[in-house]
Amino acid sequence: MRAGELNQHGTIQRYSITRNAVGEETQTWGTYYTGWFQYLPLSGKEFIAAQQVNAEVTGTIRGRWIQGVIAKDRLLMDSGRVFEFLAVMNWSEKNRELRIMAKEMI
Repeated sequence: MRAGELNQHGTIQRYSITRNAVGEETQTWGTYYTGWFQYLPLSGKEFIAAQQVNAEVTGTIRGRWIQGVIAKDRLLMDSGRVFEFLAVMNWSEKNRELRIMAKEMI
């Protein structure tokens, strides 16, 4: 993987539930990893739900291998785009490249 292909900076975030001082559950996204990625769009579609037009964009996110990334994580790009992970793959099983199938949260 060439470094020049990784042209978008972002943060992989992990969802967690913690309890505050009075015992209430608090839901937060915390930083898991920060680095460079490449986004390759695969498809886009618009659909009507609850009388509103919604857009759904799916694609592949490429990056260097990161141990422990799971499908429940998300990627927050510096541009403000947020991607929900659908599947996380260790490309070629060589621990060199991470490929993530993702859906953009619009």
